[in-house]
Amino acid sequence: MALMALTGRRPAEIFFSAKFTLPKKKLSYPSVTFEGQLKTRNAPGTSFEPYQIPVLAPPKTLCDALKRLREIRTYSDQQRAHIGTKDALNNEVKVAFGQGDFRWKPGHLRSAYSAICCQKFKPINMTDDIFISEILGHKLLPGAAALSVGQSYKDFYIRNA
Repeated sequence: MALMALTGRRPAEIFFSAKFTLPKKKLSYPSVTFEGQLKTRNAPGTSFEPYQIPVLAPPKTLCDALKRLREIRTYSDQQRAHIGTKDALNNEVKVAFGQGDFRWKPGHLRSAYSAICCQKFKPINMTDDIFISEILGHKLLPGAAALSVGQSYKDFYIRNA
């Protein structure tokens, strides 16, 4: 669950397809190079190549944690990873975050990650939707549908204290 929250990756990516490496090029914020994007549906503009993502913990710590997780448990495909982890993840997310009226699900960790990254790392000259799309591996396409990717991950906002 922590790897999902700190990297914005999907459960099946964490448990099956993700590869994190330390980036060759340093960004202005902590990042890892991510490979293993799922749910691309072979859509044009989706990231099939490895790309850098901001992370909310030290990059080396996250690379090491993913390696340790894979030493403990691996799955042969994304469907088995989903089936093997969904019930436990749903329960753990509800226990960890389920106070109040909002009904947390594992996918909300991706939305929360997006909100935090926008607050901490988004360049001033970039919109939230474009930044969210880029860090989640979506590329904006021309037209009105381009905004829907970023909008679909706006479940949270950061209140300035």
